[in-house]
Amino acid sequence: HLSIETVYRLLIADILLDYKKVLYLDSAIVIRGDVAELYQSDIDGYVLGAIHEPIYDWTDQYWREHLNLPYQAAFNAGIILINIDMFRQEKIKEKCIKLLEDDWAKEKKTFEYMDQDVLNITCQGKVRFLSPIWNLQYQVYIRNIQNIYEEYAEDYEQAHKDPKIIHYA
Repeated sequence: HLSIETVYRLLIADILLDYKKVLYLDSAIVIRGDVAELYQSDIDGYVLGAIHEPIYDWTDQYWREHLNLPYQAAFNAGIILINIDMFRQEKIKEKCIKLLEDDWAKEKKTFEYMDQDVLNITCQGKVRFLSPIWNLQYQVYIRNIQNIYEEYAEDYEQAHKDPKIIHYA
């Protein structure tokens, strides 16, 4: 079953025809900063602006085993800035739907996070990664962040001090 968030994210370029760029915000968030600042992020030449998925050993394993993606390419789809023209040109919706249909036909499903998984696959190499201050997931906010991979630890430490959006993913 598809969630309403899945449908919105995949159909947003078809729904909001008069826009060049759209900021999608998940419903399970607390906004603590001016999202106009996030909206102004430069994503020219990218399909999406997104924030890295917090990377722990278990998430790294999920990305590699289920999606054949390196953790450096993984993003969370709860807060994304969408370049509408590129989303259409790259046929992201169609590619995502095809991947989901193929997965639904299998007895053992691959995609645990549905649209987030297929967006990660179809947008790989076409994402501008933004600061985690714009999507600090709650589990990172309340826990010790030492388990996050070293290369992201400093960014998450800064985000932890003053997150602009806390995401209750």
